[in-house]
Amino acid sequence: MKILFVDSQYPMFDRASADVRMFAIVRLLREQNHDCHYFVSDISLTETRVGVEEVERYRNALRELGVTPIERRGFEQVIAAQRYDMVFFKYFYPAETRIRLARIWQPQARLVVDSVDLVYARLLAKAALSGLANDYQEAADIRRRELKTYAAADLVLTVTDDEAKVLAGELPECPIYVVSNIHDLPEKNRLETRFPSLLFIGTFTHEPNTDGVLWFVRDVWPRVRKAFPETRFRIVGGSPPPEIRNLSSEEGIDVMGYVPDTLPFLMETWVSVAPLRFGAGMKGKVGEAMAAALPVVTTRFGIEGIDLTPGEHVLVANSPSKMAEAGISLLHNPESRATIGAAGRDFIERNYSFEAVRARIKGLIDTISALPPRSLALTTRISAINHRFLFALRQHLEWRIRPKKMRANA
Repeated sequence: MKILFVDSQYPMFDRASADVRMFAIVRLLREQNHDCHYFVSDISLTETRVGVEEVERYRNALRELGVTPIERRGFEQVIAAQRYDMVFFKYFYPAETRIRLARIWQPQARLVVDSVDLVYARLLAKAALSGLANDYQEAADIRRRELKTYAAADLVLTVTDDEAKVLAGELPECPIYVVSNIHDLPEKNRLETRFPSLLFIGTFTHEPNTDGVLWFVRDVWPRVRKAFPETRFRIVGGSPPPEIRNLSSEEGIDVMGYVPDTLPFLMETWVSVAPLRFGAGMKGKVGEAMAAALPVVTTRFGIEGIDLTPGEHVLVANSPSKMAEAGISLLHNPESRATIGAAGRDFIERNYSFEAVRARIKGLIDTISALPPRSLALTTRISAINHRFLFALRQHLEWRIRPKKMRANA
């Protein structure tokens, strides 16, 4: 199958959970010999944000898988250039303005939108926390746009069964398929720091992470420090805003920012914390820590969509006092840390490792291949013919008015 991925950037697999999953999906599809092309729409913006050399590293990682990168071209130029069997949009945002063009130029292709998480569900959870009318309005606006985009697709991916059920209730006619987070399993060579240590990992371009860390430092951290004065709290994640960077002035807190490899932190920390007060989808930070046999303390939002057992695989606490109590109990007890860490790793291996998810990816292709092509209404077919004609005319005119030197080098 020939697949075109549509994204705003290349998967930055060492910076964000969604990109870890995206890169893993591409990797598994290439293992199954599918011809994958990856179109990115905002390459210049990404180069400005993380640097040209970093973008080249992520581009080369795809090339090493045998993927064809496509950039610095308009989407319509790309979608009109060759025939695809599937167009795969990461997030509804890039799909919202492009799915109609994909339908016009690739009527034979199946159009897939990967929700990554239901954005409106995350925003509703935020609104319930804040109680602000503006937050509720934003959630309502995004819900309308998001569902309209999903309804235009042939299939929608969710990360969890819970979100698949929510979406099925909203769009009962829409085919839905679940592809969870996918985790590598590091070697079992943990060696804890000589001092008690807590760890948070998460990119700060994701709003729940900023909110959660600030809440933890304000309401939970003082209780932990009182019980264990030598404890250090290390905050790892790219793009920390000023309010996060300023936490470095707090006693015992280290704001690390982006680090190229989180594994050394995961393998030496005593306890991982994921103090999320709202969110949606599956939390990569929780699964990543569990895969490293690092015990996790989180909230009910941290375990959304993961069918694990609180108290066995992770500790769950939703109030500052309970979260502090859970963290302190693990700092006190190395046997509990080892037991919960081992149970968490085993859970990830059985459910969310590459071996566990590989069959789901094959099932995804089988499901997509079995979908009947969506027939276009007469008015849509007429619109498509007109659109193609005008696009061809525009391309011809642009070619004619280019300087001769540019045409010769094109």
